[in-house]
Amino acid sequence: MPVRLLITAALAVAILAAAVLAVLHLRQDAHRRADDRTAVQRLSSDIVSAQAVGWHGLAEGAADFTIASQSKALDRRIRAEAAALRDLPGGADEHQRVNLLVDELLKGIHTELGDQNRGAGQREQAHRDLTITLLGTSDLLDAALSDAQRHAIARANAANTALFEGSLGAIGAAGAALAAMALAARRIRRRAAQRFRALVEQSSEILLVLDADGRITDVTEAALRRTLGRDPHSVLGRTALDLVEAADQSRAQTALQRLKEDPEGPRPAFQVAIQHDDGSLVHLEAIGNNLLQTPAIGGLVLTLRDVTERRTMEDELRHQAFHDALTGLPNRALFDDRLAQALRRRARRGGGDGGAAVVLVDLDDFKAVNDSLGHAAPATSC
Repeated sequence: MPVRLLITAALAVAILAAAVLAVLHLRQDAHRRADDRTAVQRLSSDIVSAQAVGWHGLAEGAADFTIASQSKALDRRIRAEAAALRDLPGGADEHQRVNLLVDELLKGIHTELGDQNRGAGQREQAHRDLTITLLGTSDLLDAALSDAQRHAIARANAANTALFEGSLGAIGAAGAALAAMALAARRIRRRAAQRFRALVEQSSEILLVLDADGRITDVTEAALRRTLGRDPHSVLGRTALDLVEAADQSRAQTALQRLKEDPEGPRPAFQVAIQHDDGSLVHLEAIGNNLLQTPAIGGLVLTLRDVTERRTMEDELRHQAFHDALTGLPNRALFDDRLAQALRRRARRGGGDGGAAVVLVDLDDFKAVNDSLGHAAPATSC
Protein backbone atom coordinates (compact mmCIF):
# COMPACT_ATOMS: atom_id res chain seq x y z
CA MET A 1 0.00 0.00 0.00
CA PRO A 2 1.43 3.44 -0.94
CA VAL A 3 2.82 5.59 1.90
CA ARG A 4 0.43 8.46 1.11
CA LEU A 5 -2.59 6.18 1.43
CA LEU A 6 -1.24 4.81 4.73
CA ILE A 7 -0.81 8.35 6.07
CA THR A 8 -4.33 9.27 4.94
CA ALA A 9 -5.74 6.13 6.57
CA ALA A 10 -3.89 6.88 9.83
CA LEU A 11 -5.21 10.45 9.88
CA ALA A 12 -8.72 9.19 9.15
CA VAL A 13 -8.52 6.71 12.04
CA ALA A 14 -7.21 9.45 14.34
CA ILE A 15 -10.06 11.79 13.34
CA LEU A 16 -12.63 9.05 13.88
CA ALA A 17 -11.15 8.17 17.27
CA ALA A 18 -11.17 11.81 18.37
CA ALA A 19 -14.75 12.22 17.16
CA VAL A 20 -15.87 9.08 19.02
CA LEU A 21 -14.14 10.19 22.24
CA ALA A 22 -15.74 13.62 21.96
CA VAL A 23 -19.19 12.10 21.46
CA LEU A 24 -18.67 9.74 24.41
CA HIS A 25 -17.65 12.69 26.61
CA LEU A 26 -20.69 14.67 25.51
CA ARG A 27 -22.89 11.65 26.15
CA GLN A 28 -21.55 11.27 29.68
CA ASP A 29 -22.10 14.98 30.31
CA ALA A 30 -25.67 14.71 29.00
CA HIS A 31 -26.35 11.75 31.31
CA ARG A 32 -24.86 13.65 34.27
CA ARG A 33 -27.02 16.68 33.54
CA ALA A 34 -30.08 14.45 33.30
CA ASP A 35 -29.19 12.90 36.67
CA ASP A 36 -28.82 16.39 38.19
CA ARG A 37 -32.26 17.35 36.93
CA THR A 38 -33.76 14.13 38.30
CA ALA A 39 -32.04 14.67 41.68
CA VAL A 40 -33.46 18.19 42.03
CA GLN A 41 -36.93 16.97 41.10
CA ARG A 42 -36.71 14.11 43.58
CA LEU A 43 -35.49 16.42 46.37
CA SER A 44 -38.29 18.89 45.64
CA SER A 45 -40.85 16.07 45.81
CA ASP A 46 -39.46 14.72 49.09
CA ILE A 47 -39.39 18.19 50.69
CA VAL A 48 -43.03 18.67 49.72
CA SER A 49 -43.75 15.31 51.38
CA ALA A 50 -41.81 16.36 54.51
CA GLN A 51 -43.76 19.62 54.68
CA ALA A 52 -46.98 17.66 54.35
CA VAL A 53 -45.89 15.42 57.25
CA GLY A 54 -45.16 18.50 59.32
CA TRP A 55 -48.52 20.10 58.63
CA HIS A 56 -50.23 16.80 59.30
CA GLY A 57 -48.50 16.57 62.65
CA LEU A 58 -49.66 20.09 63.51
CA ALA A 59 -53.21 19.24 62.53
CA GLU A 60 -53.29 16.05 64.59
CA GLY A 61 -51.71 17.71 67.56
CA ALA A 62 -49.65 14.61 68.20
CA ALA A 63 -47.57 12.25 66.16
CA ASP A 64 -48.66 8.70 65.56
CA PHE A 65 -46.38 5.79 64.61
CA THR A 66 -46.99 6.08 60.87
CA ILE A 67 -46.13 9.77 60.74
CA ALA A 68 -43.01 9.19 62.81
CA SER A 69 -41.88 6.39 60.47
CA GLN A 70 -42.46 8.57 57.40
CA SER A 71 -40.59 11.40 59.05
CA LYS A 72 -37.51 9.27 59.73
CA ALA A 73 -37.45 7.82 56.22
CA LEU A 74 -37.84 11.26 54.64
CA ASP A 75 -35.18 12.68 56.95
CA ARG A 76 -32.56 10.18 55.78
CA ARG A 77 -33.49 10.45 52.13
CA ILE A 78 -33.68 14.26 52.05
CA ARG A 79 -30.35 14.72 53.81
CA ALA A 80 -28.67 12.33 51.34
CA GLU A 81 -30.28 14.04 48.35
CA ALA A 82 -29.42 17.53 49.59
CA ALA A 83 -25.81 16.53 50.18
CA ALA A 84 -25.61 15.03 46.64
CA LEU A 85 -26.77 18.22 44.91
CA ARG A 86 -24.22 19.75 42.52
CA ASP A 87 -23.88 22.56 40.06
CA LEU A 88 -26.50 24.84 41.64
CA PRO A 89 -26.95 28.30 40.06
CA GLY A 90 -25.34 30.05 43.04
CA GLY A 91 -22.48 27.61 43.36
CA ALA A 92 -21.17 26.44 46.75
CA ASP A 93 -22.89 29.23 48.68
CA GLU A 94 -26.27 28.26 47.25
CA HIS A 95 -25.59 24.63 48.06
CA GLN A 96 -24.76 25.52 51.67
CA ARG A 97 -27.90 27.67 51.99
CA VAL A 98 -30.13 24.86 50.69
CA ASN A 99 -28.55 22.40 53.12
CA LEU A 100 -29.12 24.82 56.05
CA LEU A 101 -32.80 25.31 55.10
CA VAL A 102 -33.28 21.56 54.76
CA ASP A 103 -31.59 20.97 58.11
CA GLU A 104 -33.78 23.57 59.82
CA LEU A 105 -36.95 22.07 58.32
CA LEU A 106 -36.04 18.51 59.29
CA LYS A 107 -35.03 19.54 62.83
CA GLY A 108 -38.33 21.36 63.31
CA ILE A 109 -40.33 18.33 62.19
CA HIS A 110 -38.20 16.01 64.32
CA THR A 111 -38.69 18.24 67.37
CA GLU A 112 -42.44 18.39 66.82
CA LEU A 113 -42.80 14.65 66.33
CA GLY A 114 -40.09 13.57 68.75
CA ASP A 115 -40.86 13.54 72.49
CA GLN A 116 -44.55 13.01 73.26
CA ASN A 117 -44.04 13.29 77.05
CA ARG A 118 -43.61 17.04 77.06
CA GLY A 119 -45.98 19.29 78.91
CA ALA A 120 -48.74 21.23 77.24
CA GLY A 121 -46.69 24.43 77.25
CA GLN A 122 -43.73 22.74 75.62
CA ARG A 123 -45.92 21.13 72.98
CA GLU A 124 -47.56 24.44 72.21
CA GLN A 125 -44.15 26.10 71.86
CA ALA A 126 -43.02 23.27 69.53
CA HIS A 127 -46.18 23.78 67.46
CA ARG A 128 -45.43 27.48 67.10
CA ASP A 129 -41.77 26.82 66.23
CA LEU A 130 -42.72 24.25 63.59
CA THR A 131 -45.32 26.55 62.10
CA ILE A 132 -42.76 29.33 61.82
CA THR A 133 -40.22 26.89 60.36
CA LEU A 134 -42.66 25.54 57.78
CA LEU A 135 -43.80 29.00 56.77
CA GLY A 136 -40.27 30.38 56.79
CA THR A 137 -38.54 27.62 54.87
CA SER A 138 -41.26 26.70 52.37
CA ASP A 139 -40.93 29.77 50.15
CA LEU A 140 -37.15 29.86 50.41
CA LEU A 141 -36.75 26.18 49.60
CA ASP A 142 -39.34 26.34 46.82
CA ALA A 143 -37.55 29.31 45.23
CA ALA A 144 -34.09 27.74 45.58
CA LEU A 145 -35.17 24.37 44.25
CA SER A 146 -37.18 25.96 41.42
CA ASP A 147 -34.07 27.88 40.36
CA ALA A 148 -31.99 24.73 40.68
CA GLN A 149 -34.51 22.75 38.63
CA ARG A 150 -34.64 25.39 35.87
CA HIS A 151 -30.85 25.52 35.89
CA ALA A 152 -30.59 21.73 35.71
CA ILE A 153 -33.12 21.56 32.86
CA ALA A 154 -31.26 24.26 30.95
CA ARG A 155 -27.94 22.48 31.46
CA ALA A 156 -29.48 19.14 30.47
CA ASN A 157 -30.96 20.68 27.32
CA ALA A 158 -27.64 22.31 26.50
CA ALA A 159 -25.86 19.00 27.03
CA ASN A 160 -28.36 17.21 24.76
CA THR A 161 -27.90 19.89 22.12
CA ALA A 162 -24.13 19.58 22.40
CA LEU A 163 -24.45 15.80 22.12
CA PHE A 164 -26.62 16.14 19.01
CA GLU A 165 -24.27 18.64 17.41
CA GLY A 166 -21.26 16.55 18.42
CA SER A 167 -22.85 13.46 16.87
CA LEU A 168 -23.45 15.38 13.67
CA GLY A 169 -19.86 16.59 13.78
CA ALA A 170 -18.62 13.05 14.35
CA ILE A 171 -20.68 11.82 11.42
CA GLY A 172 -19.29 14.67 9.32
CA ALA A 173 -15.75 13.90 10.44
CA ALA A 174 -16.24 10.22 9.66
CA GLY A 175 -17.66 11.10 6.26
CA ALA A 176 -14.78 13.48 5.58
CA ALA A 177 -12.23 10.88 6.66
CA LEU A 178 -13.80 8.19 4.50
CA ALA A 179 -14.05 10.63 1.59
CA ALA A 180 -10.38 11.52 2.02
CA MET A 181 -9.44 7.84 1.99
CA ALA A 182 -11.61 7.18 -1.05
CA LEU A 183 -10.14 10.22 -2.84
CA ALA A 184 -6.60 9.12 -2.04
CA ALA A 185 -7.32 5.59 -3.23
CA ARG A 186 -8.98 6.93 -6.39
CA ARG A 187 -5.99 9.17 -7.12
CA ILE A 188 -3.62 6.25 -6.65
CA ARG A 189 -5.70 4.05 -8.95
CA ARG A 190 -5.90 6.83 -11.54
CA ARG A 191 -2.14 7.39 -11.42
CA ALA A 192 -1.52 3.66 -11.69
CA ALA A 193 -3.89 3.49 -14.66
CA GLN A 194 -2.17 6.48 -16.28
CA ARG A 195 1.24 4.91 -15.69
CA PHE A 196 0.10 1.60 -17.13
CA ARG A 197 -1.49 3.39 -20.10
CA ALA A 198 1.74 5.30 -20.70
CA LEU A 199 3.75 2.07 -20.61
CA VAL A 200 1.33 0.42 -23.02
CA GLU A 201 1.38 3.43 -25.33
CA GLN A 202 5.18 3.27 -25.50
CA SER A 203 5.07 -0.40 -26.47
CA SER A 204 5.91 -1.26 -30.06
CA GLU A 205 2.93 -3.62 -30.22
CA ILE A 206 -0.55 -2.46 -31.17
CA LEU A 207 -3.35 -3.41 -28.78
CA LEU A 208 -6.83 -3.60 -30.33
CA VAL A 209 -10.01 -4.15 -28.33
CA LEU A 210 -12.91 -5.58 -30.35
CA ASP A 211 -16.52 -5.93 -29.27
CA ALA A 212 -18.55 -9.10 -29.85
CA ASP A 213 -19.26 -7.99 -33.42
CA GLY A 214 -15.58 -7.49 -34.19
CA ARG A 215 -15.69 -3.69 -34.17
CA ILE A 216 -12.72 -1.79 -32.80
CA THR A 217 -13.60 -0.02 -29.52
CA ASP A 218 -10.11 0.93 -28.31
CA VAL A 219 -6.56 1.05 -29.66
CA THR A 220 -3.14 2.14 -28.43
CA GLU A 221 -2.67 5.44 -30.23
CA ALA A 222 1.13 5.79 -30.20
CA ALA A 223 1.79 2.25 -31.44
CA LEU A 224 -0.86 2.64 -34.18
CA ARG A 225 0.77 5.82 -35.43
CA ARG A 226 4.27 4.34 -35.33
CA THR A 227 3.36 1.06 -37.02
CA LEU A 228 0.62 1.99 -39.50
CA GLY A 229 0.84 5.80 -39.59
CA ARG A 230 -2.90 6.01 -38.90
CA ASP A 231 -4.99 8.16 -36.60
CA PRO A 232 -7.10 6.26 -34.02
CA HIS A 233 -10.27 7.95 -35.25
CA SER A 234 -9.72 6.35 -38.67
CA VAL A 235 -10.06 2.83 -37.21
CA LEU A 236 -12.38 3.18 -34.20
CA GLY A 237 -15.85 1.85 -34.96
CA ARG A 238 -14.70 -0.17 -37.97
CA THR A 239 -14.44 -3.94 -38.01
CA ALA A 240 -10.95 -5.38 -37.73
CA LEU A 241 -11.45 -7.31 -40.97
CA ASP A 242 -11.90 -4.01 -42.84
CA LEU A 243 -8.24 -3.24 -42.19
CA VAL A 244 -6.92 -6.63 -43.31
CA GLU A 245 -5.91 -7.26 -46.92
CA ALA A 246 -8.39 -9.37 -48.88
CA ALA A 247 -6.01 -12.32 -49.18
CA ASP A 248 -5.75 -12.61 -45.37
CA GLN A 249 -9.37 -11.89 -44.40
CA SER A 250 -10.50 -15.52 -44.44
CA ARG A 251 -7.66 -16.61 -42.15
CA ALA A 252 -8.24 -13.68 -39.79
CA GLN A 253 -12.00 -14.29 -39.66
CA THR A 254 -11.48 -17.98 -38.82
CA ALA A 255 -9.04 -17.12 -36.02
CA LEU A 256 -11.35 -14.48 -34.50
CA GLN A 257 -14.36 -16.78 -34.67
CA ARG A 258 -12.43 -19.57 -32.93
CA LEU A 259 -11.25 -17.11 -30.26
CA LYS A 260 -14.79 -15.90 -29.67
CA GLU A 261 -16.35 -19.36 -29.45
CA ASP A 262 -13.64 -21.02 -27.34
CA PRO A 263 -12.15 -18.53 -24.85
CA GLU A 264 -10.17 -21.24 -23.03
CA GLY A 265 -8.89 -22.95 -26.17
CA PRO A 266 -5.47 -22.62 -27.81
CA ARG A 267 -4.52 -19.20 -29.12
CA PRO A 268 -2.22 -19.73 -32.10
CA ALA A 269 -0.71 -16.64 -33.66
CA PHE A 270 -1.70 -15.76 -37.23
CA GLN A 271 -0.28 -13.28 -39.69
CA VAL A 272 -2.15 -10.63 -41.63
CA ALA A 273 -1.16 -7.81 -43.94
CA ILE A 274 -2.55 -4.29 -43.33
CA GLN A 275 -2.01 -1.27 -45.51
CA HIS A 276 0.09 1.56 -44.08
CA ASP A 277 -1.19 5.10 -44.43
CA ASP A 278 1.49 5.66 -47.11
CA GLY A 279 0.18 2.74 -49.16
CA SER A 280 2.81 0.15 -48.29
CA LEU A 281 1.93 -3.20 -46.75
CA VAL A 282 2.80 -3.99 -43.15
CA HIS A 283 2.86 -7.63 -42.09
CA LEU A 284 1.61 -8.14 -38.55
CA GLU A 285 1.56 -11.18 -36.30
CA ALA A 286 -1.62 -11.29 -34.19
CA ILE A 287 -2.47 -13.16 -31.00
CA GLY A 288 -5.79 -12.77 -29.18
CA ASN A 289 -7.34 -13.02 -25.71
CA ASN A 290 -11.05 -13.43 -25.09
CA LEU A 291 -11.96 -10.94 -22.34
CA LEU A 292 -15.62 -10.53 -23.27
CA GLN A 293 -16.66 -11.65 -19.77
CA THR A 294 -14.22 -9.32 -18.01
CA PRO A 295 -16.22 -6.22 -16.93
CA ALA A 296 -13.27 -3.84 -17.18
CA ILE A 297 -12.55 -4.88 -20.80
CA GLY A 298 -15.62 -6.57 -22.27
CA GLY A 299 -14.03 -7.48 -25.59
CA LEU A 300 -11.51 -9.44 -27.63
CA VAL A 301 -7.98 -8.12 -27.17
CA LEU A 302 -5.61 -8.48 -30.12
CA THR A 303 -1.88 -7.90 -29.82
CA LEU A 304 -0.35 -6.98 -33.19
CA ARG A 305 3.41 -7.15 -33.67
CA ASP A 306 5.14 -5.77 -36.74
CA VAL A 307 6.94 -8.69 -38.46
CA THR A 308 7.51 -7.00 -41.83
CA GLU A 309 11.30 -7.18 -41.55
CA ARG A 310 11.16 -10.80 -40.46
CA ARG A 311 8.76 -11.62 -43.26
CA THR A 312 11.01 -9.89 -45.80
CA MET A 313 14.04 -11.76 -44.49
CA GLU A 314 12.18 -15.07 -44.63
CA ASP A 315 11.13 -14.37 -48.23
CA GLU A 316 14.73 -13.51 -49.12
CA LEU A 317 16.02 -16.68 -47.47
CA ARG A 318 13.38 -18.73 -49.24
CA HIS A 319 14.31 -17.12 -52.58
CA GLN A 320 18.00 -17.76 -51.98
CA ALA A 321 17.26 -21.37 -51.10
CA PHE A 322 15.40 -22.02 -54.35
CA HIS A 323 17.29 -19.80 -56.81
CA ASP A 324 20.82 -19.66 -58.15
CA ALA A 325 22.82 -16.92 -56.48
CA LEU A 326 24.69 -16.09 -59.73
CA THR A 327 21.90 -16.11 -62.32
CA GLY A 328 18.82 -15.74 -60.13
CA LEU A 329 17.22 -18.68 -61.96
CA PRO A 330 15.40 -21.50 -60.13
CA ASN A 331 17.84 -24.11 -58.89
CA ARG A 332 17.74 -27.86 -58.37
CA ALA A 333 16.14 -27.45 -54.88
CA LEU A 334 13.19 -25.58 -56.37
CA PHE A 335 12.95 -28.22 -59.12
CA ASP A 336 12.84 -30.99 -56.53
CA ASP A 337 10.23 -29.08 -54.46
CA ARG A 338 7.94 -28.43 -57.43
CA LEU A 339 8.32 -32.00 -58.65
CA ALA A 340 7.41 -33.33 -55.20
CA GLN A 341 4.33 -31.07 -55.13
CA ALA A 342 3.27 -32.29 -58.59
CA LEU A 343 3.60 -35.91 -57.53
CA ARG A 344 1.58 -35.29 -54.38
CA ARG A 345 -1.20 -33.62 -56.39
CA ARG A 346 -1.21 -36.60 -58.77
CA ALA A 347 -1.42 -39.00 -55.82
CA ARG A 348 -4.36 -37.10 -54.31
CA ARG A 349 -6.20 -37.26 -57.64
CA GLY A 350 -5.69 -41.00 -57.83
CA GLY A 351 -3.46 -41.02 -60.91
CA GLY A 352 -5.46 -41.36 -64.14
CA ASP A 353 -5.14 -38.64 -66.75
CA GLY A 354 -3.66 -36.11 -64.34
CA GLY A 355 -0.08 -37.18 -64.94
CA ALA A 356 3.18 -35.32 -64.40
CA ALA A 357 6.00 -34.88 -66.92
CA VAL A 358 9.59 -33.70 -66.80
CA VAL A 359 11.00 -31.91 -69.86
CA LEU A 360 14.79 -31.81 -70.30
CA VAL A 361 16.23 -29.14 -72.61
CA ASP A 362 19.91 -29.34 -73.54
CA LEU A 363 21.62 -26.36 -75.19
CA ASP A 364 24.87 -27.02 -77.03
CA ASP A 365 27.83 -24.71 -76.71
CA PHE A 366 26.16 -22.71 -73.91
CA LYS A 367 29.53 -22.32 -72.20
CA ALA A 368 30.79 -20.23 -75.10
CA VAL A 369 27.97 -17.75 -74.57
CA ASN A 370 28.84 -17.53 -70.87
CA ASP A 371 32.50 -17.00 -71.57
CA SER A 372 31.97 -14.34 -74.24
CA LEU A 373 28.95 -12.39 -72.96
CA GLY A 374 28.98 -13.14 -69.22
CA HIS A 375 26.52 -15.03 -67.07
CA ALA A 376 23.79 -12.36 -67.22
CA ALA A 377 23.29 -12.61 -71.01
CA PRO A 378 22.39 -16.35 -71.23
CA ALA A 379 20.27 -16.05 -68.10
CA THR A 380 18.28 -13.26 -69.74
CA SER A 381 18.01 -15.26 -72.96
CA CYS A 382 16.67 -18.28 -71.13
